[in-house]
Amino acid sequence: WQSGPEIALRLAEVPVGRIPQIRVISATSVWQYDIPPTPYRPTKKLFLCSNHLVDTADDCDIVKLQGGDYSAVLTLSPGYHRLEVDLLHMDGSLERQETPAVNVFVGTSQQHQKWVADMADSLAGKAKARQEYIDLNAGFLAKTSTVFQPRHSELYSPQESFFDPQFLDAWKSGQWNKFESIIETIDHESGLFQFPLFSEEYTHKLIDEIHEMQQHANLVESPNSMNRYGAIVDHFGMRPFFDELIRTYLKQITSTLYGNWGGHSLDHHHAFVVQYKMDEDKQLDVHMDESEVTINVALGGDFEGGDVFLHGV
Repeated sequence: WQSGPEIALRLAEVPVGRIPQIRVISATSVWQYDIPPTPYRPTKKLFLCSNHLVDTADDCDIVKLQGGDYSAVLTLSPGYHRLEVDLLHMDGSLERQETPAVNVFVGTSQQHQKWVADMADSLAGKAKARQEYIDLNAGFLAKTSTVFQPRHSELYSPQESFFDPQFLDAWKSGQWNKFESIIETIDHESGLFQFPLFSEEYTHKLIDEIHEMQQHANLVESPNSMNRYGAIVDHFGMRPFFDELIRTYLKQITSTLYGNWGGHSLDHHHAFVVQYKMDEDKQLDVHMDESEVTINVALGGDFEGGDVFLHGV
């Protein structure tokens, strides 16, 4: 956290022909647990043209964008602000950066101290809730383990055959440009992306396994507070699989695309599947997930409807 209202911006080694885009997300109230105001949209965008800020990229003199170190001074109003940086290409496309976001508070020291105290209380509450969830999961797993027999025991630890060949090739290379070639940007500013992850063979087996889990649904909780039908796969022993998926296979993607939101340090998950039918749950209301990163996987099957509407972070 930096104090304002004047913030000195300096970006080192900007490539030739790129325009740094500064996204400023502002609020007058405290962000709880690092969650900004909803919807997550920049209050304003600014473009850093060598040594000054402008409102539109068209105001930049392309000839003067020789790269190197760029700097300028940004003046902010009282409140809470988050600054994020991307690079704008000449063709209008954006290049997402791994540069950490800068959080800025403009106000009195007393106001900032209150924010720190509120944040500490929120984090302590989250830590307690997480431990309670882990304990609860262990209790459900103890119940299901006495009656549930997996149909496909190989699903409980990751294997390379489980992944889409394009994803596996990118992951093995360890090169971000390989991932970029398979990631489709749905909405850059809202942080919505899609990419192939699992193989068709894996999803077929997983669906079959879920059907077996549902035979013992009376022993465990519903998937979440809004869905009554489906299964929390962790309650049936799949937590090690998803721990490894996050820690090993998805880390480079989450770190790069969601580095400013904790994507580089994910250490916990809630993995579940949901089911919709005309005589059961037919829809899910608009809501905001309490997570740093949400991954929705279409498992396939023959059905009509089932559209997912994503409104962004």
